[in-house]
Amino acid sequence: MTNPTETTKPGRKPLRTRILAGAGVVLAAGVVLAARGRNREPAQGPPFRLGLVQAEDLQVSVRDVGVVDPATKVDVKGSVSGLVTAVKVREGDTVRRGQLLAEVEPDVNQAQTLAAVQAKVASAEVKFNHAERDFLQQAALYRQGLISDKAYRAAKVERDLAEEARTSARADFQIVEDRGIPIRGKGSAQLARISAPMDGVVIKKEVEPGDTITSGVSNVGVGTVLSTVAGGGVLSVMLISCADRRFEIGLYPALRAGRVSPMEAMR
Repeated sequence: MTNPTETTKPGRKPLRTRILAGAGVVLAAGVVLAARGRNREPAQGPPFRLGLVQAEDLQVSVRDVGVVDPATKVDVKGSVSGLVTAVKVREGDTVRRGQLLAEVEPDVNQAQTLAAVQAKVASAEVKFNHAERDFLQQAALYRQGLISDKAYRAAKVERDLAEEARTSARADFQIVEDRGIPIRGKGSAQLARISAPMDGVVIKKEVEPGDTITSGVSNVGVGTVLSTVAGGGVLSVMLISCADRRFEIGLYPALRAGRVSPMEAMR
């Protein structure tokens, strides 16, 4: 039965059918567009990033095991062999160049050598004084014409040789004293004074009063080390020696709890 309100023109579909068909077309178009949107690749930006450039230090961390030593250190040895009578410093003390570190009483052989040096000076002094008096007498007689020119020259040569021998003996004496051995006195006054070779810090003490030491004067490679002095006063430069490398510590106070900073590799 036909609805009286609907009018259908000849050759055309009903209105409801056309609406439903249009909605189906719109839905199909939406599905197609959505599928195309999913398959489309996202838009890519430029292949780089922009940022602020500034100069900074490159931090490098190295872990290794080694021995910490000062960059400059000196092993202090005795100038004579003998008995250590006094040690004036302890480990960690700051010392100045020339400061007394220890005193050593020379052993028998060293004491005999020192006595020989002292006796040589005394003998040279006596011989020179005798030659000087003889020369002055000969010179007075020569001026009066009482002796020959040959006798005068002989007395002068004798005086000059005695003066040369005295100068040599005094030089040997001074060398010994410059080593810290005051050989002018006797007994307790003849103690070798071991002094600090430079400003620094005593990082190691090897002897105590009562120990016997050997001299390292004749051979640098031998002799007892009394103490070790590190140069720089505040140990401003230290070295870490590892198996295959060395590191320099710029500042000693930077050494904290096994960490070293800053440091520079020294291959």
